[in-house]
Amino acid sequence: MRDEFELKLLLAPMQAERLMRSAAVRALSHGARPSAPAELTTHYFDTPDHVLKARDIAVRVREDGERRVQTVKLPGKRGNGLQHYKEIEAEIAGITPELDAIKGKKARVLRKGGVADSLAPVFTTKFTRKVLPLHFDGAEIELAADEGEIASNGHRAPISEMEIELKSGEPAQLFEVALKLHEAVPFRLGLATKAARGYALAENAAPKAQRRRPVALDADVTIGEAFAAMAHGFVEHVRINEEAVLVARDPEAVHQIRVAIRRFRAALWVFRDVMDADSHVRTKDELRWMQRAFGPARDLDVLARQSVVPLIAHFPDDRGLLELRRATEQAREAAYGEAIAALENPRWTRFLLQIEIWSVNGSWADDHRKALRDPAIELASKALAKRCKQLRKRGGKTCERTPEELHRVRVAAKKLRYLCEYFGPMFDEDAAKAYSAQLAGVQEILGVLNDAAVARKLLDNVSAPERAKGIVLGWQEGRIVCELEKLGDAWKAFRKAEPFWT
Repeated sequence: MRDEFELKLLLAPMQAERLMRSAAVRALSHGARPSAPAELTTHYFDTPDHVLKARDIAVRVREDGERRVQTVKLPGKRGNGLQHYKEIEAEIAGITPELDAIKGKKARVLRKGGVADSLAPVFTTKFTRKVLPLHFDGAEIELAADEGEIASNGHRAPISEMEIELKSGEPAQLFEVALKLHEAVPFRLGLATKAARGYALAENAAPKAQRRRPVALDADVTIGEAFAAMAHGFVEHVRINEEAVLVARDPEAVHQIRVAIRRFRAALWVFRDVMDADSHVRTKDELRWMQRAFGPARDLDVLARQSVVPLIAHFPDDRGLLELRRATEQAREAAYGEAIAALENPRWTRFLLQIEIWSVNGSWADDHRKALRDPAIELASKALAKRCKQLRKRGGKTCERTPEELHRVRVAAKKLRYLCEYFGPMFDEDAAKAYSAQLAGVQEILGVLNDAAVARKLLDNVSAPERAKGIVLGWQEGRIVCELEKLGDAWKAFRKAEPFWT
């Protein structure tokens, strides 16, 4: 068994050739030339109901010349931003899996419930691979360029990607090499393995939005470990939703990326006194840029879903509303174009790589290295207390606040809730959940009020009949009245909630 750490780089074939010939690759390879292209055909197997896929396990047999190599990939530990798998390899006679060749405890999962007896081909990959060894600061890294296709049930999808795999060294060095390659020829970071893409092809499944995985922090975590977990969690949350925006234009994926950005901005504030000043400023600037790129698309999604579409359901023949829907869709398409342009901008990938480097090697706080070993619980307590005090101050006499003041209350509530989600597991988790639930009640009401205010601004920039806009504004006013009636009770309930960090 061996560990596999790799990063997938997405490039068009001509870009891959450019990268292979680039000065950056020549320097990292010490002038070596890529290997001759190898023709690789790989067959992937699973049960009819895809039990192995559900367990994130891959069983494949690769044809490599006259050899037949069976590989079982098992999921490794998460948390360092790399694709990490445990690999068990064995040379076998044919292209049908021989699970008896797998020894030890790891093989048990493949024999439970008759899995071994029900394996059948699901899809096949055929591609040419060129390999080049790279050397960086004592680390050994393999650069591979793959070109070909995936086939399943008569359907095909192209393969055009490069992988860099860590053979020896530290994970941060893999990210640093990726950053050097990105500066030479920009690429996007891939996330889906060939196996994941093969299953998607077999199931005719489009990429879907995904919620974040919880960031696991406990009471003993250090400041350095806490930042690393939050930073990596941010990058992962963004990356697992990118394809759903690019391929499917999924509104929920847009929302999830926007949440990831805002959540990390809230976390960044906590570490501002430990983080190097230049790094802090640059990170804030990049997060603002990302948020500006995704904000309009999300706002227009909300306007359409919560106002325009419901009103057309009530008045299906109203020409003004139908025209407003067309105008909103046009504005939404333009906004999605801006979001996609940001995802494809080299700046996006460069920033994510830099955050991953920081999360692994702690270079975000070079001037405060000693502080990284301190327990994070005191920092967390102070941050939670400060955000709570800010919210209580802004939210006093909530029902008498102007829309602008209510917006500031909502922002304060959102920032506090993000910190509760991050740091809650470090304290009494049940108490943290109870507190967050009361906070969520306030935040959700304020969110509806804010959506109504944003809708008013959006309508000013949409070319549609004024009568239709007036109908939407009247609809929103009704919602505002209803939500304001509930706000007072929600605020009182939150005020009574016991802070879990004291």
